[in-house]
Amino acid sequence: MNIRSAKQKGRRLCERIRQIMLDAAMTLSPDDIIVNTASNNGEDLLLSQAARRVFPVCIEAKNQERIDIWSAIAQAENHAAGTVHTPIVVFSRNRSGDYVVCNAREFFKLMGGQ
Repeated sequence: MNIRSAKQKGRRLCERIRQIMLDAAMTLSPDDIIVNTASNNGEDLLLSQAARRVFPVCIEAKNQERIDIWSAIAQAENHAAGTVHTPIVVFSRNRSGDYVVCNAREFFKLMGGQ
């Protein structure tokens, strides 16, 4: 797969995740969650302050057939460093669903266990 195709594949995952987030939080507008350009460093989805209140996360998206989950987690943690946002990895592959990985303690906090 060439670089352009790989970036397009990653963007498609980001667009799906963005739509899932917007569907889950009816109070947010499309401008509250922006898909970051593949050439830019940092989070793959840029969240407004309103979106951060609903989703206090830092998202790293990977749309690959084979994923090194540990390096993806490290990348998400680097993006979240210095913030209070939970680093998460959203990943997928061809003909598969979208999945999320994060620290178990943080997952249950996000789910309301505080």
